[in-house]
Amino acid sequence: MTTIRLILSVTLACSIFASRAAEQKTATNAPAAKLPNGMPFYGKLGAVDKSAQTITLDGKEKKRIFHLTASTRIHRDKQPATIDDLAVGQWVGGFVRPDPNGRPTVVTLNLAVVQRGGGPTTTNAVNNRPPNRK
Repeated sequence: MTTIRLILSVTLACSIFASRAAEQKTATNAPAAKLPNGMPFYGKLGAVDKSAQTITLDGKEKKRIFHLTASTRIHRDKQPATIDDLAVGQWVGGFVRPDPNGRPTVVTLNLAVVQRGGGPTTTNAVNNRPPNRK
């Protein structure tokens, strides 16, 4: 009788340990929250904060804030540019991707892009500078 109790208690203990190990393995193998890969953006530059390294794009419903980093590539007419070349009211486009904290971070920023839907002659106001007159 004691042998049967001993066998049953060992079997019960093994099954409890096995079920807990399976629960822990399932919990650790759960995939982490996946961040989106990124997306293109396009809009009119509403504000530039050089100290916080952010740009704000005006939108129909809300303003969007994007963060700039040291690895952000800024271009104007396919030539390298800097944050000092940004002007409020300018149409910009590029690609944004969330950083590990979930903040939208600009990967590529293109300045002086042609405004959409305005026809072939509608361009960025910053590009339409009057000719030099002497």
